[in-house]
Amino acid sequence: MKSQRFRVCLATLCASLSFSFSHLALAHGGAHDHDSSVPPLTELEKKADVQANAMQTMHDDYVAKIEPIFRRKCFDCHSDRTKYPWYSKIPGVRQWIDSDIREAREHIDMSGGFPFTSKHSIDHDLEEIAEEISEGSMPPKSYVFIHAQAKLTSEEKQEIMDWVTKSRKALQVSVAVPKH
Repeated sequence: MKSQRFRVCLATLCASLSFSFSHLALAHGGAHDHDSSVPPLTELEKKADVQANAMQTMHDDYVAKIEPIFRRKCFDCHSDRTKYPWYSKIPGVRQWIDSDIREAREHIDMSGGFPFTSKHSIDHDLEEIAEEISEGSMPPKSYVFIHAQAKLTSEEKQEIMDWVTKSRKALQVSVAVPKH
């Protein structure tokens, strides 16, 4: 009887310890942390994960806050969704407009969403957007003269600048790989 109670107590203690250690392992990253058959993550894999998260956040913010502004103010020249004005039917004017659109899309093409199509890095594109907004050179005054609705409000400018700043910081953080 005593040996049976001893075995039951020993089995209960072992089960209890096993349960505690399995929870401890999960609390510290799961069973893979201590499984020698699972290779450790490389610095490149860690960096890719951080960059993917940063890109997703930038994209989500763009879609929610910035894309609606760009659709109204920038897409006529910087996308394949140009809404041609009535005067584009005047001989020679359409060619002039198309030339301006080609040039604008060579710099940055917003047709496919964020990140934009361009010849530069994402950070460079963001830096250029901030520069153009702060200098007031986009949209061009000649365009705004005829299309007053294209002028950016101070609130829209601030929203864009906040997104650019936040996105550039996220890019800088994603370049630094956390060391564990």
